[in-house]
Amino acid sequence: MTRSTAVVKTLIISVIITAISLLSGSLNWVNQFILVGLGFFIGGLLFDKRNGDSIALYCSIIILPFILIYDILVFSEGLIDVYPIALIPVISFGFGIILKTRKILRKRKIFLGLFYGTLIVFTGLFAMPNWFAYVFDRNTMPVNTTFSHVSFTAESKDTIQLSELEHKIIVLDFWTTSCRVCYKKFPDLDNLYNYFADDERVGIYAVNLILKNQDLKDVRENIYSKRYSFPNLFTSQNQAAEIGKAFNFNAVPTLVIIKNNRILYKGGLNISGYILVNNAISIINEGLEESK
Repeated sequence: MTRSTAVVKTLIISVIITAISLLSGSLNWVNQFILVGLGFFIGGLLFDKRNGDSIALYCSIIILPFILIYDILVFSEGLIDVYPIALIPVISFGFGIILKTRKILRKRKIFLGLFYGTLIVFTGLFAMPNWFAYVFDRNTMPVNTTFSHVSFTAESKDTIQLSELEHKIIVLDFWTTSCRVCYKKFPDLDNLYNYFADDERVGIYAVNLILKNQDLKDVRENIYSKRYSFPNLFTSQNQAAEIGKAFNFNAVPTLVIIKNNRILYKGGLNISGYILVNNAISIINEGLEESK
């Protein structure tokens, strides 16, 4: 194979890998991590010195486009949530090159290749959700906070103060009717409620933040039609505004776990067993243990 033919082949490989790596972001970041890791690993394995490939030129053509398009943007903008996706191409491609160029027994190469591929998939499916739980849900609240002005509208339409909720641990899941993700998280909230249903020390509530020009009656009918087990609290316009100021958040869904006027956690709702970082069940249990 001539040098020019080898370069053309390398360019085709680069275009395919780069395109798949960038477009896979439209799926979700977990799938993108897996596809980027596997894609560049395969790219490293495709290096063939017998075809006249120069290792320096091959590496530059395969990996530089993704770095120039993706990595520079990620690191210049400080997009910490996708740092693993920006770093995995270099690691995967490097391991692929090493596996291809080193004199290793064929059976061992196959084993190492399958092991690394499995490791990429495992890391994507289990480690990445934990990474997202960490970067998205870092607690920025003060250790102790006063919530004297926070109140809700109960199902009976009476006003109820946060201080009137007599539980050692209070869990508030804030949502709005315009939030699709909120509805997708309701089954998890229901599972969390049922998990602690027999423990009176834990109070778990879905709290609707009413939108402008929205009727409370419509909100109540909306949530009751879902037939979940967890109790509901509602808000007036003033109550919703006061809650936003008190808990300092501007996006939903947001889960807040409180104990003795202290924020134990503020962020997303994570209850899956494989998510070890900011797992709501673990945080609640730890809070209960502290109160013994």
